[in-house]
Amino acid sequence: MTSVDFLETGLYLGCINCSFSGSAQHNFASPVFVWSRGYLQGASNNADDGTVAVYVSQWKDNKGTHNGLFQPGVYQPNTTSVTFLMMTTDCIGMAALRTDILE
Repeated sequence: MTSVDFLETGLYLGCINCSFSGSAQHNFASPVFVWSRGYLQGASNNADDGTVAVYVSQWKDNKGTHNGLFQPGVYQPNTTSVTFLMMTTDCIGMAALRTDILE
């Protein structure tokens, strides 16, 4: 498979003394073969127990909607959307969310 195009989104979020999560979605006008994954680019911890994690939390294809915590990501044909999730606790994180369109 060869990557013929890509979409990349940045996500920067977190909080101090609490837990927080946020998401971003990549949508496609017609079904495509994707390789989607999130890359943690940085974390600023407020406490020793600070954590941050990046997942693909949902993808949709011609068979329906698939939910879960997919890590490192998904490699799927006939995909129409991919949703990424970043979860933080006592931490601020920065991630690059990337989808390669394959042929």
